[in-house]
Amino acid sequence: MPEIITRLVPLPALAALLVTAVAAILFLYRPDRALVSPAAGRWLAGLRAVEAILLIALLADPARVTRERVVVRGEVLIIVDGSRSFSLSDPHRPAAQVEAEARALGVAPAEAREASRWSLARSALASGWLDELKSRFEIHLFSLSRELRFVAADLPPADGDVTDLARPISEEAARRARNQLSGIVLFTDGNHHAMGDPREAARGLALLGAPLVAVGVGSLT
Repeated sequence: MPEIITRLVPLPALAALLVTAVAAILFLYRPDRALVSPAAGRWLAGLRAVEAILLIALLADPARVTRERVVVRGEVLIIVDGSRSFSLSDPHRPAAQVEAEARALGVAPAEAREASRWSLARSALASGWLDELKSRFEIHLFSLSRELRFVAADLPPADGDVTDLARPISEEAARRARNQLSGIVLFTDGNHHAMGDPREAARGLALLGAPLVAVGVGSLT
């Protein structure tokens, strides 16, 4: 909604100044009004008051502004391990783990047990929570091996030769403004085959205001 603001004098001070100016004019020009008829005196006092009001208003530098509330949605990076180790399955996982995964993904325990790590992550992306996240944030999907690969459509197969859980993620986060990145969700089996400590990279992301949520996929043993 448009509003009027004064850039040099606050509105309350401007109102007080106007009242003071009008009162001073009426008081100081009483002798002049006595020299003319009452009607002419009132006209002269009114004109002087209007002149004073216009002068003070111009000195206050008024402006008409319109304020708009713009909501900028933060970004969330969804990163899925794309190395060959993520294409493996873990059929000997504990039964309790398999049942918990099956409930979370809405599949049968037998299906969850035989699924590869990549398939479990892909099912997690399609389980509904991502749609809720998209309603609040800008979502960007990546596949991770030696580098990050942006995924525009379906998740590519896990065929990378190594997994670097540190440098590619830190570099991608550093490309964005400090308040632009809201967080990172990483699906990984925990295998790291490159230089650098992923824990140090995670601490660096926290300093940037971008918490890293790691979703472990695979056997707990």
